[in-house]
Amino acid sequence: MDGAYIPDTAIVENECKIHYEKDVINTNDVKRIMIRNQQKRENLNRLIHLPKVWNSIPYSVYFFSCNLDDVLHGEANLKMEDKNKLAKQFESDYMDNPSKFIEFFNQKEIVVHGEYEESWKFISFQTNSLQRYSNFAIYLNKCKKN
Repeated sequence: MDGAYIPDTAIVENECKIHYEKDVINTNDVKRIMIRNQQKRENLNRLIHLPKVWNSIPYSVYFFSCNLDDVLHGEANLKMEDKNKLAKQFESDYMDNPSKFIEFFNQKEIVVHGEYEESWKFISFQTNSLQRYSNFAIYLNKCKKN
């Protein structure tokens, strides 16, 4: 999500290229982040309501907020070497344990409860798209039932 739905007032001028916090984005280019967020919102708002692609393939989109690193590791501003190390650890922890993987995404710190549409309303509210949330459990729980 990268904070795509936050109000423009939560984008703060700073010396950082980009640094995510739980309630603001610090950046040295506020206008660029505003434009990026507007484009992401417009694209996501189209994709969220797209039930099928090519008229027959069921489609849905899921979010990891503030970003994938934040959801998986609780840190939204990782350096590349840390991303790689933690990704390998995550793979090691969950690759052979699908039940544990599903449990991870159902943790109360991460999971967004409700149906698909509700989860998107939730993440688009205020600064929720900067928080550590994911609606991926909706998909995983549906697969688990089937």
